[in-house]
Amino acid sequence: HQYFMRDELFDSRKAEVKILRHPIRIELVGDASVGFSNHPLPTTDITLRADIEELNQDITPKDEFIGWCDKGKPLQIKAIDDHGTNQVEKLFTNRNGCLFTRQQMQLFMVTTVPEIATKDCLFYTTIG
Repeated sequence: HQYFMRDELFDSRKAEVKILRHPIRIELVGDASVGFSNHPLPTTDITLRADIEELNQDITPKDEFIGWCDKGKPLQIKAIDDHGTNQVEKLFTNRNGCLFTRQQMQLFMVTTVPEIATKDCLFYTTIG
C-alpha cells in the first residue's frame, strides 16, 4: 500500500547525476614509473602524494601540490584530451622537482594502485 500511495518513489536528490564534460586522461609517458608516498621516491620517475585519492571528485585548486618529479627532465606524464591533444603543459608544472596544478581542475578515478596507474592511467580530470 505504501509503495503505490507515495508521491515520489525515489529520493530525487540521490537521482541527480553530475556530468563531467571533456575528460582529460592523465597517463605515464612510455615506460615511466610511478609511486605513491609522503616523500619523493628515488626509484620512480614520478611520485604522487600518498593521499592523492582524497582529491577524487573535489575541485582541486590552481597551484595544488600533487607530487614530485625530476627537476631537469620533461614531465613523464601526458594529458590527452578528447581530441587526442596533449594538454600536459596547460595542466601541470614542474617547480624544482615538485609537481603542481597550473589551473583549477576536478580529478576523478584517481588511484594509488601502481599496477593500475602504470598499465591504465593515473586519473582523469576536467577543467573549466
